[in-house]
Amino acid sequence: FISADIMKLRNTVSYIKHHLIDNNDTTDDKKTVVVSNYEMDNIFPIKSEDGLKMLEKKLEDVDFFHKLVSTIAFTIGNIKSLSKMTTSTMRIMFSDEFIADYSWKGQKKKKVLKQALFTKL
Repeated sequence: FISADIMKLRNTVSYIKHHLIDNNDTTDDKKTVVVSNYEMDNIFPIKSEDGLKMLEKKLEDVDFFHKLVSTIAFTIGNIKSLSKMTTSTMRIMFSDEFIADYSWKGQKKKKVLKQALFTKL
């Protein structure tokens, strides 16, 4: 739980930094390029099938997809190892209890992850 809290804090700091940078540009038509902390907290960590379905539905919106990619990139930006990036992203996105029922290929009678839309992040 502590690592999830740390990730949320990193996300908040990254969002604030990005928001401050965006505010230097005073144009009114500027689009938000990250997902808000409020929205992140309402989506993640996913704890149920319904939560996963909701995320998959939201990811069909190309703008949301790109915002989420940016948000996650800001959150885990300092990590160099691909395996650590993947682990950090999964810890942000899913509760341990929920993700325990899944595997990449559905091995050991678990549900399949590799076909989910979020894997494109």
